[in-house]
Amino acid sequence: MKTVIRIITKVTHGLLIISFLGYSQSNINIIQEEVFMNVKFKDVYLTDIINTNGNVEQITSLFSYTSPSNIEIESYGEDIGMQERVFNFENGMMIAFTWEIIGQDPEVVRLESNSITINGTTLNLGDSIDLLSNNYLLRTSGNGLNSMVIEKDGAPCCPIAIRLNSFNRIYKITYYVVP
Repeated sequence: MKTVIRIITKVTHGLLIISFLGYSQSNINIIQEEVFMNVKFKDVYLTDIINTNGNVEQITSLFSYTSPSNIEIESYGEDIGMQERVFNFENGMMIAFTWEIIGQDPEVVRLESNSITINGTTLNLGDSIDLLSNNYLLRTSGNGLNSMVIEKDGAPCCPIAIRLNSFNRIYKITYYVVP
């Protein structure tokens, strides 16, 4: 009888651990590729930003509300084979492209913005996350602040993180590539 109780206890503990791991994993919002690719930053589709390949003229054209003089462009690393180009916009937006291999198309490795549009709902810094909907899960960090992480189905490499203050208001919006 004691052996049966030990086995049941071990199975129960194992199920609790599995349930806990499943719960912690579920705090990442997985959305369909079509929805993810229609996310906008400052009214520009993420796919359009990615497809510029860091081309200065194309970036300037996409963000036509700003003039090239309102964009600071930093390029570095070409001499060591790790070229990076960073666009810093006057409005606080930042887009960083990197070339893993010179001669290949670069990829967006980080993007920070003051606004994001998901499923037709636009959120700005300072907005309550409640504007989005209750269909998205929040995760709590070690410091007690919440954030929302959104990933494209099947692509955990490139999440969007929306960080929230203690009042669940947005203070940072970031898209980044996990190396």
